[in-house]
Amino acid sequence: MSVVLELEKMKTISSSELSKQLPKLLKERLIFSQKKKPKAVVMMSIEAYESLQMQLLELQKTLDHILLFFELQARKNESNGEITLEELKKQYGI
Repeated sequence: MSVVLELEKMKTISSSELSKQLPKLLKERLIFSQKKKPKAVVMMSIEAYESLQMQLLELQKTLDHILLFFELQARKNESNGEITLEELKKQYGI
């Protein structure tokens, strides 16, 4: 399963404009400014937030799988990934 993060351009808005247009603006991603300087606060609808959270969880799972793959590869390279039946018997006392 591939994970696609949605990246959109953000709109900059002043606090006075925010108070006038809040309901409409909740549908967009925003960068707030104060005295024409960005304050980097991002606002989005709850649906967009939940979608982003799900995407981040999927991305974390994918990263965990990739890290596990590399760890297994490193272990396999250390021991050639082979163990004889006799070694297994000794290891488990059989």
